[in-house]
Amino acid sequence: MAVREIRSAERELRLAEMVIEHQEKIIIQKDSIIEQQSKIIEKIVSKSIMMDSLENKEELEEIYDGLKIGESKFLKV
Repeated sequence: MAVREIRSAERELRLAEMVIEHQEKIIIQKDSIIEQQSKIIEKIVSKSIMMDSLENKEELEEIYDGLKIGESKFLKV
């Protein structure tokens, strides 16, 4: 009877270790996603973007593939 309890406890311990390993992998994946999102946000926030500037227009189009930007009616003098 004691042997069965020990084996059962060992199985439960192995299962718990597998769950912990799986959760660690999920945390690593989430950390990677957060890091990628932070880089994107930093890139967007760190630059002053003027829509009528050709340089910034090209930069935006590189960040957002397929983005079409026209002249701003509001920024014209």
